Amino acid sequence: MLHETSRMIFANALVAGVLVCVSACGSGDKSRADARANAAAGGDLAARFVDDIDVQREVLSTELTEAARRLGSFELEASSSFVFSRSGEDVEQLDTYAVTRDANGGSHTVIETPESSLEVYRVEDEIYVRYDKGHLRHKPLREMDVESVAELAYSGLAQTLQIFERVLAFGVPEAAKVGDRKALRVPVLAARDARSALHIAPIVRPPFLPETPPGSWRSVARPLDVRGALWIDLATGVVTRAEIDGRVEIADRDVRPTQLTLRYHSQLSHIGAVPTITAPKARPEFRRQRPPSDQLSFFRH
Repeated sequence: MLHETSRMIFANALVAGVLVCVSACGSGDKSRADARANAAAGGDLAARFVDDIDVQREVLSTELTEAARRLGSFELEASSSFVFSRSGEDVEQLDTYAVTRDANGGSHTVIETPESSLEVYRVEDEIYVRYDKGHLRHKPLREMDVESVAELAYSGLAQTLQIFERVLAFGVPEAAKVGDRKALRVPVLAARDARSALHIAPIVRPPFLPETPPGSWRSVARPLDVRGALWIDLATGVVTRAEIDGRVEIADRDVRPTQLTLRYHSQLSHIGAVPTITAPKARPEFRRQRPPSDQLSFFRH
């Protein structure tokens, strides 16, 4: 394992190496078996997506851990942008997200915003963290909820569609491909007479992230329009590609209220083919040493 030291005698190192190999291989086989079983369970979700609002909720609320169970492993690249328009002035912001997930539960997540960045590795029971342009630091697993960071990066599609869920509708699907995998391309539309709100499951934001949390505008924004498409994997029911463009209005003034133009694009690649993530070079976390205690101090007073 990663924590073995060079002082171990050859016999122990050899035994430990064999045990690690067996454990890793067994874990990989189990992950692949889980992926096949979950693919079978989710295989008909794509076909029922357009006509079944419960299936829509399930597909659009799928979390990263469930997607990983079905797909085995993958790489996600996503970008989210908005243009804030008020009184003829426009302000634009672009955020990018990347998540790599291997078949053994290892992950590498990068979140970039104009204000800050966060990079996190998880390899077995060890984590490695970099804030902004600082050094990559080796930390104990207990010091950060790594899964929440990866989940936040993966959840960009759900967070975007939540804003439009009151008017969200879907067009006639058509056969498509994402990479070499068969998919169903489903157009995304704005319907003024949507049957009912989807109520996509909310995403819990980890409290330690450096980005500013979303403001209250999300709850008061009025959707004006939304267009785009979702590519749903036929074998697993996981969204493997998304392109969403929309506009909302925030009634913060009587004349020329604020408008936001939102855009979210994402795609999964290397599905089932991500190599095992290995530990990167990192510095140990700095910790101050407590001064030695004086056990006999009470005699000196």
